[in-house]
Amino acid sequence: MQETTAILIFGNTAAREAAVKDFTLGGGQHRNQQIADRLIRKTLATAHQSGLPVLTCMGNQQRGSSFGERLANAIEGVYALGYEQVIAIGTDSPELNAAQLTQTQELLQQYPAVYGPATDGGVYLIGLRADTYERDHFLKLAWQGEQLQASIAQAHKQAVVWLGEACDIDSAEDLYAYLTNHNGTWEAQLLSILYSSLVHLTHYLDTPPTADYTVSHQLRGPPPVAYAT
Repeated sequence: MQETTAILIFGNTAAREAAVKDFTLGGGQHRNQQIADRLIRKTLATAHQSGLPVLTCMGNQQRGSSFGERLANAIEGVYALGYEQVIAIGTDSPELNAAQLTQTQELLQQYPAVYGPATDGGVYLIGLRADTYERDHFLKLAWQGEQLQASIAQAHKQAVVWLGEACDIDSAEDLYAYLTNHNGTWEAQLLSILYSSLVHLTHYLDTPPTADYTVSHQLRGPPPVAYAT
């Protein structure tokens, strides 16, 4: 029997993220791309840990003239594959864990939508059911704006569930704030990249890493989302 819920990873490629975001305070394209790549790998690992099917829609796989339209098309593409519930996540929220993904799957059995609010006013997770999804309402949400959470609350006629708040990593300041609140092997990889750059980071970070923090992740995954026509 086919699983009815799929995780959709929707975001930029590492190269594109590095072109539009500076994670290293001017450390250069290469260092920024290394950080973006680690964030993508972390997201893939978390998604697969949930045990749910994982689909990706990255970079040129996306279709549409606006962010909302591209995301809507990707979600509808997952529905077209036969899934009844979609959990869409980005690649810039390392606080997301597998337990939240399975919790969202369970909540969608009772509620039309589940959202994970980000600290910047956006969302890091969107859980939607096919039987209650409405494209027109979805496109009217204030995508990529500080009022997104408010517009979501206004758009839904039925009760939705909000998970706990989590951070998005969009800048060097965001990355520093995350690293100061988390201390583990994966976070040390990010520190290692930061300290290997030629940028002076002493304003943000006091002590360099003192061990070899190399960790590898498998990037094998399912094929890209097939889009509905």
